[in-house]
Amino acid sequence: MVQIGTMAQTYEQTSLDWQTRLLQQRLQEWWEFTIARLNPNLPNLEGIGVPPLYIQLLLWLGLVGMGVFLGLRLTRWLQNRRWNQWGWYSPRSRHAPVTDQNSWLEEAQRWHGEGNYTEAVRCLYFSLLEYLQIRRGITPLASRTDGEYRRLTQHLAPQESYDLLWRVHERICFRQDTVSQEQWQTYWQAYQRVVND
Repeated sequence: MVQIGTMAQTYEQTSLDWQTRLLQQRLQEWWEFTIARLNPNLPNLEGIGVPPLYIQLLLWLGLVGMGVFLGLRLTRWLQNRRWNQWGWYSPRSRHAPVTDQNSWLEEAQRWHGEGNYTEAVRCLYFSLLEYLQIRRGITPLASRTDGEYRRLTQHLAPQESYDLLWRVHERICFRQDTVSQEQWQTYWQAYQRVVND
C-alpha cells in the first residue's frame, strides 16, 4: 500500500523535460493543423513534421525574448518609480503644486528660507527648464539628460552659467551631493545671469 502511494506521487510529479516535450508536441500539432487549414489541397502531412530542434530553438528564442521584454519593462518601471520617489522630475514639495517658472522660483525661495539649499537648487533647475521652453523654444523632456541640455544650450550666452547649472543638477541627482549656503549663492547668481541675459 505504501509503495503504491509512493509510485503514484512519483508519477504525479512533472518534470521540465516532460513539459518541454509536451509543449513541443502541441506546437507541432498546431503547426500541422495551421498548414492544413491554410492550404487544404496539400497531401497528407503525417510524415512531414518540424524537427524537434527547430521547435526547441523557437521555444527558447520566445522565452529569451519574453525575458528581455519583461526585464526592460521592469527596468523602466523601476527607473520611473525611483526618479519620482527622489524628486528628479517632480517636486518634493509640501507646498502648492508647481506649474510655471515663477512658481518654481517661489518654491526655490521657500526651500531656501527653510535652509534646504539642495531642494532650492533643484527648483532653480526646473525653473530654468521652464525658462528655456518659454524663451528659447527648448522643450523639457523627462528623458533628456543634463548632457543633452548642455548641447542644446551650448550656443547660448552666458555659457559658463548654463554649464554650472547643468553640472550642479547632475551632482545633486546622480551623486546625491548637498548644497551649502555659499554654493546656493553661486548657483543663484548663475541663474540670474541666464534669465537676465
